[in-house]
Amino acid sequence: MTKVLIVEDNVSSLNRLTALVSSFGYEPITATNEVDAFAQCGTSNVRTVIAKALINGTGGLDLCRKIRSDSYNGYVSVMLITDYNDH
Repeated sequence: MTKVLIVEDNVSSLNRLTALVSSFGYEPITATNEVDAFAQCGTSNVRTVIAKALINGTGGLDLCRKIRSDSYNGYVSVMLITDYNDH
């Protein structure tokens, strides 16, 4: 089963994304911060990452750069997501 890493610091959003990824037949792996996410990439043979663009004050772009600069895992697709609340 193809593994998808979901990086989200909001538990409610993380649960929704996990359910969505599972419904498409993928195995969701989760992380709530950049450090754990990068570690999961190294140990879980992840091929796709769905990451929040701003994670606990750090950027999902930073995570993307780390993944891209690390060659041990081959090619990994990264999708950055954002949330917006105007309240």
